[in-house]
Amino acid sequence: MEMAEKENDEIDLTELLVRIKNVLFKNKITITLLTLVGLLLGFGYYSLKPPVYESEVVVRAAILNQALIEVINDNLTQLIKENNHKALADRFNISVEFSGEIKSVEIRPADKLADKRLDYAFYVVKVESGSNDHWSELEQGVFYYLSNNPYVKRRIELKAKQYKDFIDKLDFEISQIDTLKKNLYKSQSLGKDNVIMMNPGEVYTALLELIQQKQRLEEDLAFNQAIEVVEDFDTYKRPVSPKLGISIAVGGLLGLFAGLLIAFGRQLVVYIKQYERTHS
Repeated sequence: MEMAEKENDEIDLTELLVRIKNVLFKNKITITLLTLVGLLLGFGYYSLKPPVYESEVVVRAAILNQALIEVINDNLTQLIKENNHKALADRFNISVEFSGEIKSVEIRPADKLADKRLDYAFYVVKVESGSNDHWSELEQGVFYYLSNNPYVKRRIELKAKQYKDFIDKLDFEISQIDTLKKNLYKSQSLGKDNVIMMNPGEVYTALLELIQQKQRLEEDLAFNQAIEVVEDFDTYKRPVSPKLGISIAVGGLLGLFAGLLIAFGRQLVVYIKQYERTHS
Protein backbone atom coordinates (compact mmCIF):
# COMPACT_ATOMS: atom_id res chain seq x y z
CA MET A 1 0.00 0.00 0.00
CA GLU A 2 2.73 2.41 0.96
CA MET A 3 4.72 1.48 -2.19
CA ALA A 4 1.72 2.30 -4.35
CA GLU A 5 1.28 5.70 -2.69
CA LYS A 6 5.00 6.44 -3.19
CA GLU A 7 4.77 5.50 -6.87
CA ASN A 8 1.71 7.73 -7.30
CA ASP A 9 3.56 10.65 -5.68
CA GLU A 10 6.51 10.16 -8.05
CA ILE A 11 4.15 9.98 -11.03
CA ASP A 12 2.36 13.16 -9.91
CA LEU A 13 5.69 15.00 -9.47
CA THR A 14 6.90 13.82 -12.88
CA GLU A 15 3.64 14.85 -14.47
CA LEU A 16 3.87 18.28 -12.80
CA LEU A 17 7.39 18.82 -14.11
CA VAL A 18 6.32 17.77 -17.60
CA ARG A 19 3.39 20.20 -17.52
CA ILE A 20 5.69 23.02 -16.36
CA LYS A 21 8.09 22.22 -19.20
CA ASN A 22 5.21 22.25 -21.68
CA VAL A 23 4.00 25.60 -20.41
CA LEU A 24 7.49 27.10 -20.72
CA PHE A 25 7.94 25.64 -24.19
CA LYS A 26 4.58 26.92 -25.45
CA ASN A 27 5.32 30.42 -24.15
CA LYS A 28 9.01 30.53 -24.92
CA ILE A 29 8.62 33.40 -27.37
CA THR A 30 6.69 35.51 -24.89
CA ILE A 31 9.16 34.77 -22.08
CA THR A 32 12.15 35.49 -24.32
CA LEU A 33 10.69 38.74 -25.65
CA LEU A 34 9.77 40.04 -22.21
CA THR A 35 13.20 39.13 -20.87
CA LEU A 36 14.81 41.07 -23.74
CA VAL A 37 12.48 43.99 -23.08
CA GLY A 38 13.49 43.90 -19.43
CA LEU A 39 17.17 43.94 -20.38
CA LEU A 40 16.58 46.92 -22.66
CA LEU A 41 14.62 48.74 -19.96
CA GLY A 42 17.46 48.08 -17.49
CA PHE A 43 19.93 49.55 -19.95
CA GLY A 44 17.61 52.49 -20.54
CA TYR A 45 17.36 53.10 -16.81
CA TYR A 46 21.16 53.08 -16.56
CA SER A 47 21.46 55.50 -19.47
CA LEU A 48 18.82 57.96 -18.31
CA LYS A 49 19.27 57.86 -14.54
CA PRO A 50 21.50 60.73 -13.33
CA PRO A 51 24.74 59.34 -11.86
CA VAL A 52 25.48 59.55 -8.14
CA TYR A 53 29.08 59.80 -6.96
CA GLU A 54 30.46 58.96 -3.54
CA SER A 55 33.55 60.02 -1.63
CA GLU A 56 34.81 60.14 1.95
CA VAL A 57 36.84 62.58 4.00
CA VAL A 58 38.59 61.58 7.24
CA VAL A 59 38.72 64.16 10.03
CA ARG A 60 40.35 64.35 13.42
CA ALA A 61 37.72 65.80 15.71
CA ALA A 62 37.58 66.96 19.30
CA ILE A 63 34.42 67.18 21.40
CA LEU A 64 32.30 65.08 19.01
CA ASN A 65 30.64 61.97 20.43
CA GLN A 66 28.28 59.29 19.15
CA ALA A 67 25.13 60.95 20.53
CA LEU A 68 25.93 64.27 18.83
CA ILE A 69 26.83 62.53 15.56
CA GLU A 70 23.48 60.70 15.52
CA VAL A 71 21.63 64.01 15.93
CA ILE A 72 23.69 65.62 13.14
CA ASN A 73 23.09 62.66 10.82
CA ASP A 74 19.35 62.70 11.49
CA ASN A 75 19.08 66.45 10.90
CA LEU A 76 21.03 66.35 7.63
CA THR A 77 19.08 63.31 6.39
CA GLN A 78 15.79 65.07 7.10
CA LEU A 79 16.88 68.23 5.27
CA ILE A 80 17.93 66.19 2.22
CA LYS A 81 14.71 64.15 2.29
CA GLU A 82 12.63 67.36 2.38
CA ASN A 83 14.72 68.92 -0.43
CA ASN A 84 15.43 71.85 1.88
CA HIS A 85 18.38 73.01 -0.20
CA LYS A 86 18.49 76.49 1.37
CA ALA A 87 18.91 75.20 4.93
CA LEU A 88 21.48 72.63 3.76
CA ALA A 89 23.41 75.35 1.92
CA ASP A 90 23.46 77.47 5.09
CA ARG A 91 24.76 74.53 7.13
CA PHE A 92 27.70 73.92 4.80
CA ASN A 93 28.15 77.51 3.62
CA ILE A 94 27.80 76.45 -0.02
CA SER A 95 25.59 77.51 -2.90
CA VAL A 96 21.95 76.42 -2.99
CA GLU A 97 22.53 74.99 -6.46
CA PHE A 98 25.29 72.71 -5.22
CA SER A 99 23.41 71.73 -2.05
CA GLY A 100 20.69 70.36 -4.33
CA GLU A 101 23.21 67.84 -5.69
CA ILE A 102 23.86 66.31 -2.26
CA LYS A 103 22.04 62.98 -1.94
CA SER A 104 23.23 61.84 1.50
CA VAL A 105 25.67 62.71 4.28
CA GLU A 106 26.78 60.26 6.96
CA ILE A 107 29.30 60.75 9.76
CA ARG A 108 30.61 57.68 11.54
CA PRO A 109 33.51 56.93 13.93
CA ALA A 110 36.57 55.44 12.25
CA ASP A 111 36.91 52.99 15.16
CA LYS A 112 34.84 51.68 18.05
CA LEU A 113 36.97 53.40 20.70
CA ALA A 114 36.06 56.93 19.57
CA ASP A 115 33.78 57.70 22.54
CA LYS A 116 36.33 56.35 25.05
CA ARG A 117 38.98 58.89 24.13
CA LEU A 118 38.85 62.15 26.05
CA ASP A 119 40.93 64.29 23.70
CA TYR A 120 40.10 63.40 20.09
CA ALA A 121 39.02 60.70 17.69
CA PHE A 122 38.91 60.06 13.94
CA TYR A 123 35.67 60.19 11.99
CA VAL A 124 34.69 59.38 8.41
CA VAL A 125 32.30 61.71 6.58
CA LYS A 126 30.73 59.90 3.60
CA VAL A 127 28.86 61.97 1.03
CA GLU A 128 26.84 60.98 -2.04
CA SER A 129 26.46 63.72 -4.64
CA GLY A 130 25.03 64.15 -8.10
CA SER A 131 27.99 66.38 -8.94
CA ASN A 132 31.56 65.15 -9.24
CA ASP A 133 33.16 68.60 -9.49
CA HIS A 134 32.68 70.21 -6.08
CA TRP A 135 34.45 67.94 -3.59
CA SER A 136 36.94 70.63 -2.55
CA GLU A 137 34.10 73.06 -1.88
CA LEU A 138 32.19 70.42 0.04
CA GLU A 139 35.26 69.59 2.15
CA GLN A 140 35.41 73.22 3.23
CA GLY A 141 31.67 73.03 3.89
CA VAL A 142 32.07 70.01 6.20
CA PHE A 143 34.85 71.84 8.08
CA TYR A 144 32.64 74.94 8.37
CA TYR A 145 29.60 73.02 9.54
CA LEU A 146 31.31 70.99 12.26
CA SER A 147 33.44 73.92 13.43
CA ASN A 148 30.41 76.21 13.83
CA ASN A 149 28.20 73.76 15.65
CA PRO A 150 27.18 75.76 18.79
CA TYR A 151 27.83 72.83 21.15
CA VAL A 152 31.26 72.12 19.69
CA LYS A 153 32.23 75.78 19.30
CA ARG A 154 31.46 76.61 22.95
CA ARG A 155 33.52 73.71 24.26
CA ILE A 156 36.43 74.53 21.99
CA GLU A 157 36.43 78.06 23.40
CA LEU A 158 36.34 76.74 26.98
CA LYS A 159 39.18 74.35 26.24
CA ALA A 160 41.25 77.17 24.71
CA LYS A 161 40.72 79.25 27.85
CA GLN A 162 41.88 76.35 30.03
CA TYR A 163 45.04 75.94 27.93
CA LYS A 164 45.81 79.66 28.19
CA ASP A 165 45.26 79.66 31.97
CA PHE A 166 47.63 76.68 32.37
CA ILE A 167 50.23 78.35 30.17
CA ASP A 168 50.04 81.59 32.16
CA LYS A 169 50.48 79.65 35.38
CA LEU A 170 53.46 77.79 33.97
CA ASP A 171 55.00 81.10 32.83
CA PHE A 172 54.77 82.38 36.39
CA GLU A 173 56.33 79.23 37.84
CA ILE A 174 59.08 79.24 35.21
CA SER A 175 59.93 82.85 36.02
CA GLN A 176 60.05 82.01 39.72
CA ILE A 177 62.39 79.06 39.18
CA ASP A 178 64.48 81.10 36.75
CA THR A 179 64.91 83.76 39.45
CA LEU A 180 65.90 81.05 41.92
CA LYS A 181 68.42 79.70 39.41
CA LYS A 182 70.02 83.15 39.09
CA ASN A 183 70.22 83.47 42.86
CA LEU A 184 71.99 80.11 43.01
CA TYR A 185 74.54 81.34 40.49
CA LYS A 186 75.17 84.44 42.60
CA SER A 187 75.55 82.34 45.75
CA GLN A 188 78.12 80.11 44.04
CA SER A 189 80.11 83.10 42.84
CA LEU A 190 80.41 84.53 46.38
CA GLY A 191 82.63 81.68 47.58
CA LYS A 192 82.60 78.55 49.69
CA ASP A 193 81.51 80.32 52.90
CA ASN A 194 77.97 80.63 51.53
CA VAL A 195 75.72 77.71 52.33
CA ILE A 196 73.49 76.47 49.50
CA MET A 197 70.40 74.69 50.86
CA MET A 198 69.18 73.45 47.43
CA ASN A 199 70.72 71.18 44.82
CA PRO A 200 71.14 73.26 41.60
CA GLY A 201 70.64 70.13 39.48
CA GLU A 202 67.13 69.67 40.86
CA VAL A 203 66.29 73.26 40.04
CA TYR A 204 67.45 72.85 36.44
CA THR A 205 65.49 69.63 36.09
CA ALA A 206 62.30 71.20 37.43
CA LEU A 207 62.74 74.18 35.13
CA LEU A 208 63.22 71.92 32.08
CA GLU A 209 60.10 69.88 32.92
CA LEU A 210 57.99 73.02 33.22
CA ILE A 211 59.27 74.36 29.89
CA GLN A 212 58.48 71.04 28.17
CA GLN A 213 55.02 70.99 29.72
CA LYS A 214 54.42 74.53 28.50
CA GLN A 215 55.48 73.57 24.97
CA ARG A 216 53.06 70.64 24.95
CA LEU A 217 50.21 72.89 26.07
CA GLU A 218 51.08 75.48 23.42
CA GLU A 219 51.00 72.73 20.80
CA ASP A 220 47.63 71.50 22.09
CA LEU A 221 46.32 75.09 21.97
CA ALA A 222 47.51 75.49 18.38
CA PHE A 223 45.63 72.31 17.37
CA ASN A 224 42.58 73.08 19.48
CA GLN A 225 40.12 72.94 16.58
CA ALA A 226 36.72 71.36 16.24
CA ILE A 227 37.99 69.29 13.34
CA GLU A 228 41.15 68.83 11.31
CA VAL A 229 41.07 67.22 7.88
CA VAL A 230 43.31 64.14 7.76
CA GLU A 231 42.36 62.65 4.37
CA ASP A 232 40.75 64.74 1.61
CA PHE A 233 37.80 63.84 -0.58
CA ASP A 234 38.91 61.90 -3.64
CA THR A 235 37.28 62.26 -7.06
CA TYR A 236 36.27 58.91 -8.54
CA LYS A 237 35.27 58.60 -12.18
CA ARG A 238 32.81 55.74 -11.68
CA PRO A 239 29.49 56.56 -10.00
CA VAL A 240 28.16 54.36 -7.21
CA SER A 241 24.77 54.32 -8.91
CA PRO A 242 23.33 53.39 -11.25
CA LYS A 243 25.57 50.43 -12.13
CA LEU A 244 25.33 48.93 -15.62
CA GLY A 245 25.51 45.26 -14.57
CA ILE A 246 22.98 45.58 -11.76
CA SER A 247 20.57 47.68 -13.86
CA ILE A 248 20.58 45.19 -16.74
CA ALA A 249 20.36 42.16 -14.43
CA VAL A 250 17.40 43.59 -12.48
CA GLY A 251 15.65 44.56 -15.72
CA GLY A 252 16.20 41.10 -17.19
CA LEU A 253 14.91 39.38 -14.06
CA LEU A 254 11.80 41.56 -13.96
CA GLY A 255 11.17 40.79 -17.65
CA LEU A 256 11.64 37.08 -17.04
CA PHE A 257 9.30 37.18 -14.06
CA ALA A 258 6.67 39.02 -16.13
CA GLY A 259 7.03 36.41 -18.91
CA LEU A 260 6.61 33.52 -16.47
CA LEU A 261 3.63 35.22 -14.86
CA ILE A 262 1.90 35.60 -18.21
CA ALA A 263 2.76 32.03 -19.25
CA PHE A 264 1.37 30.41 -16.13
CA GLY A 265 -1.56 32.84 -16.16
CA ARG A 266 -2.50 31.61 -19.60
CA GLN A 267 -2.27 27.99 -18.47
CA LEU A 268 -4.40 28.76 -15.45
CA VAL A 269 -7.09 30.19 -17.71
CA VAL A 270 -6.97 26.97 -19.81
CA TYR A 271 -7.39 24.81 -16.70
CA ILE A 272 -10.32 26.90 -15.50
CA LYS A 273 -12.11 26.59 -18.85
CA GLN A 274 -11.51 22.84 -18.91
CA TYR A 275 -12.90 22.54 -15.40
CA GLU A 276 -15.97 24.56 -16.30
CA ARG A 277 -16.61 22.37 -19.37
CA THR A 278 -16.30 19.10 -17.46
CA HIS A 279 -18.47 20.27 -14.57
CA SER A 280 -21.14 22.13 -16.41
